[in-house]
Amino acid sequence: MLRWLLWPLRWAWWALRWLPTRLAGPRRGAWLRVRLGPRVQLVAPARRRWLARWLQHREASGALSLEALDETLRVAGADRRVTGVLLEVSPLASGWGRAWLLREVVERATAGGLRTVAHLPLGGGPRELYVASAAGRLWMEPEASLLVAPLGTERLYLGALLARFGVRFERYAAGRYKTAGESLASSEMSDAEREQLMALLEDWQAEADRALAPRLGDAEARRAARALLVAHGSEALRAGWVDRLVEGPELRRALRRPAVDPAQSERATPDEGPGPAGGDEAAVIDARRYRRWRRALRPPAVRRPARFGVVHISGIIAERPEGGRVRRWLRALAGAAEDEKLAGLLLVVDSPGGGATASDRLRAAVAAVAARKPVVALMGDVAASGGYMAALGAHHLVAAPTTVTGSIGVVAVLPLLEALIERL
Repeated sequence: MLRWLLWPLRWAWWALRWLPTRLAGPRRGAWLRVRLGPRVQLVAPARRRWLARWLQHREASGALSLEALDETLRVAGADRRVTGVLLEVSPLASGWGRAWLLREVVERATAGGLRTVAHLPLGGGPRELYVASAAGRLWMEPEASLLVAPLGTERLYLGALLARFGVRFERYAAGRYKTAGESLASSEMSDAEREQLMALLEDWQAEADRALAPRLGDAEARRAARALLVAHGSEALRAGWVDRLVEGPELRRALRRPAVDPAQSERATPDEGPGPAGGDEAAVIDARRYRRWRRALRPPAVRRPARFGVVHISGIIAERPEGGRVRRWLRALAGAAEDEKLAGLLLVVDSPGGGATASDRLRAAVAAVAARKPVVALMGDVAASGGYMAALGAHHLVAAPTTVTGSIGVVAVLPLLEALIERL
């Protein structure tokens, strides 16, 4: 009742502020600056409204969540004031699952007609290049470098070294590909571990090659580009990995340059000046500031929108006597089940697994929520073993093609210290 009584006052206050807010927005021809990385957050955690307003002045910089980025790019694509979006891609600490989701958002915006320019201020590796290549143009600092070597991995096995000190580990695994603990119990990689690692690397490499193939040209050009293990600025430009070399201070002038015909690639004129004569610079506004401005223009809602809960399960799933993260997750799931105001639940899973008992308790808690309202499980970089088990309680499971998931089975690793004790 109080909400309905105060609603006319809220509407009047919004109407008084609308024109000043509109005039204070970005001028026509502005570019949005979006910072991507190092962590790619799928869904931003909810905050209390008063606290969010109090902290707004502290949010002048930082990376948007994937959800916020998708919304911002869709709104910017329909805003006549916005000329394009500058994506600053810093080294990503996330895996291939989140990289695929991030690229999907950027690629959809680019295909929708939004001008997008990706800038690699520090260069990058395969994941950064994979994400940045979804933009219409890809720029890099002249002194930066790209790691363009084929994907690979390495493992350290300590079995032989630990045996010298009288320490051994025995593994008991139910499932051929349950290889956790091999680094402690073995001195070399098992056939099962090599097989699944090769399968993962081949899938990730195939996805990266598919995304980068249009940029590199025909098969011969791709082979020549792949011959470079590390491509420095001018080498990356000649090989086709990037479209232009632009120093940070020249970014604004470079953005003022009118669009060129795609057939006249900027790679052919690497020594050309960064922008038009006169030193004109493009207006660049931070994406977070732009989001606050757009939010202030929205009229007060007559009805509250449907509310959906979000629970994040990340890291190792392990119960502790003093509590810990598993107990917090269980309390959050129980609260979501009891909250009648929630229309549904989004379960974000980014976990390699953990204890069998704790994982099963989480699955049961998720199933209890699913018995009352819709539940969707969204997988990030990895949702394997116990992480996958926890997600099974949801109605729908959503994963990227590059997400690591599955790994059904049980493994136990037991230390044997008799030889060490005898030495002591």
